[in-house]
Amino acid sequence: MAERLNLPALVTQLIGHEGEKLEPYVDTVGQTTIGVGRNLDDRPLTDTERRVIFKEKPNRDFKAEPLSPAESRFLLMNDIQSATVDLDRRLPWWRDLSEGRQRALVDMRFNLGQKGLEQFEKTLGALRAGDHDTAAREVLDRQWAKQVGGRAQHSQAFLAEALEAVGRAARLERAAAEDLRSGLLHGCGRR
Repeated sequence: MAERLNLPALVTQLIGHEGEKLEPYVDTVGQTTIGVGRNLDDRPLTDTERRVIFKEKPNRDFKAEPLSPAESRFLLMNDIQSATVDLDRRLPWWRDLSEGRQRALVDMRFNLGQKGLEQFEKTLGALRAGDHDTAAREVLDRQWAKQVGGRAQHSQAFLAEALEAVGRAARLERAAAEDLRSGLLHGCGRR
């Protein structure tokens, strides 16, 4: 029986990897981004998101009035839903994976987009075949791993589910959660 995706752990993981910024900024590849990695150039606000966030302020300037933490989480939850719907549609077998592997795939989809994730053909093929060691090795054997560093190692640990590596990843998650509570991670909660 498939394990359920641990949403609170996924949220902590994504915030740890993406950071959370309540004002728009230009990311490392030149994309306008806000919240927890929401790329506004590739994924602008939906009509529903605009209604919720702009309410009676259709000309709201995020520089003058940044997102609230609740608004940022609203966008994050929508982005997680979009990622899981894409995975359900394109890789329906992903829900049969262990919870850690599911989180690794959602995290990768979140960072790469669906088309980018699908370029990891060897990784996905190995996962689908149950060859988790190969899947884990393949993740690190990509340019993406060099670009995102620890994020790729975290995904690799969950894909391999090596006990020592997962333990390290869990410690990283706990440290990231503590940083979030302290409001130290990437200026989270600060204006």
